[in-house]
Amino acid sequence: MLLLSVAQAAPVVLVALFMQVAGGLDSLGAGIRIAPVALGMLLAAPVAGALTRRIAAEHLCTAGMLLAACGLAGLTFFLSPDVDGAKLGASLLLFGVGIGIFVTPNNTAILRSVGTERRGIANGVRSTLQNAGFVIGTALTLSIATAPLPPLAQRAAYGGSLGHLSDADLASFTQGCHWALGTLSACCALGVLLSLAIQRRNRAVR
Repeated sequence: MLLLSVAQAAPVVLVALFMQVAGGLDSLGAGIRIAPVALGMLLAAPVAGALTRRIAAEHLCTAGMLLAACGLAGLTFFLSPDVDGAKLGASLLLFGVGIGIFVTPNNTAILRSVGTERRGIANGVRSTLQNAGFVIGTALTLSIATAPLPPLAQRAAYGGSLGHLSDADLASFTQGCHWALGTLSACCALGVLLSLAIQRRNRAVR
C-alpha cells in the first residue's frame, strides 16, 4: 500500500503540471487530459471487488501493481511537449486500471489478515501509510522533476507559466519528469517483487 500510494497521486499532479508548462494548456484542459486515470479506476474497482470472490486478493494486488508500473513506464517514454494524445491517454488509463485493481483486494487482504477485534487498528495503519505515501510521492516526484531547473525556472514551472521557460529549461524539465516517472514505475515494480516474495513465503509456511 505504501509503495503504490507513493506512485498513485504524484503522476496526476506531475502530468497536469507538465501539460500546463509544456503543452500550454489551462488548468481545465490539463485536468481533462489526465481524466483517463479516474476513468480507469472507476472501471476497474468494481471488477476487482467481484473478482476477490474467485481469485486470491494477493494475486489481484500483484496484477494491479504490475499494470500501474506499466502505465507509469509508458508515461516515462511518451511524455513530451508534443506527446501523442492517444499514447498519453492509454498510459494514464492503464495506470488507473492498475490502481483500481489493486486497492480493493489490498484492503480486503489486510483486514482478513487480522482478527475482528484488531481490524480498526489495521485499517488505521493502512490509512496512515496511504496518506504518508501520497505526501512522500508528491514531494519526491516534484523535487526530481524540477531539480534540473534553475530557481527562477522552478518557480515558473510550479506556476504553470510556459512563457518563463526557455527551450533549454523546457528540455531539462521534460528530462526531469522522465526521471521522476521512472522512479515511480520502479516503486511499483518493487511492490510487485515484494508481493511475489510474500506469497512465496506464505506458501512455504503452509
